[in-house]
Amino acid sequence: MKRLTPLHFLPLLISFVSNAQSFIWTENCFNAYSEASKLNFVKASAYLAMEKKSHPGNLFITYVESQKDFIQCFVSENKDDLADLKKKNSERINLVQDFNGKSPYTKLCIAEYYMQIAVARLKFEEYIGAVYEGRKAFRLLEENQKLYPDFKPNLRSLGFMHAVIGAVPKNYQWMMNLIGFHGSIHEGLDELRVLLDATYKQPELTYLRDETIVLLTFLEMNLDKDRGNERIRNRLNNIVELEQKPLLLFAKAAFYFANAENDSIMSMLSARTKAPEAYNLNYLDYLNGLAHLNNLDYSAENYFKKYVINFKGRSFVKS
Repeated sequence: MKRLTPLHFLPLLISFVSNAQSFIWTENCFNAYSEASKLNFVKASAYLAMEKKSHPGNLFITYVESQKDFIQCFVSENKDDLADLKKKNSERINLVQDFNGKSPYTKLCIAEYYMQIAVARLKFEEYIGAVYEGRKAFRLLEENQKLYPDFKPNLRSLGFMHAVIGAVPKNYQWMMNLIGFHGSIHEGLDELRVLLDATYKQPELTYLRDETIVLLTFLEMNLDKDRGNERIRNRLNNIVELEQKPLLLFAKAAFYFANAENDSIMSMLSARTKAPEAYNLNYLDYLNGLAHLNNLDYSAENYFKKYVINFKGRSFVKS
């Protein structure tokens, strides 16, 4: 009888390791996340398909998929996308809850799945459901912060929620406390700034930089007493390959619009590039139309028509 050596068990061991559930940021996951942020969902799915073959038990596969589904739902304003996000995130929550290992990403992922549903439901004016999902997300984020105080990725969602909760008028803060929400604008902005600083110091957090800049731009513009225009401007001006990043283009165009810099909007949006298969952020056409109209350039009509024809949601269509 042939004697078995440890080498005979190597294929079985490799198979077990690749199929075992774990959180591993691989190159495929990073690339998929980056492409999803560029609204290139086709390319993101291709990277995730490769990851499923090499590490089928990697729980970051569903994490990136949820990010992709959430962005698509948010920018499309399609109710079918909302129903799809609710169903899939419910399955993703169950999957992560079955994970037996110890990781700061466990509660974070579940919290972000809940929060994605909450924000998407707000977009569709499902306010009661949004509060219900948001409350579950908030509790998990706070628990995770206590367990892992140095875990910076937790600050993205927690900082956002603290700032938004703090923006609720004082007359209604008692309702927030009753529901279990608490936080302040100052606290939330500080947490997001700490996270942004960490993305420059810790290479493994680079994937969070663009989203954090988008969040900070809109929160500082709308909630910060010291609008910090120069701080926002410097931050946006230092972005690499901006023309390929529609969400950051949106943030910068909104900043320019708030400062009545119409020429800057037109110049920037005319230079943007888009992969043929990438999803279109139609709102950029609407902003471009407004910039032309404010400059008394009536070719603005072309951008408004393009927006109304291509966009299937409701936002700004009546405008």
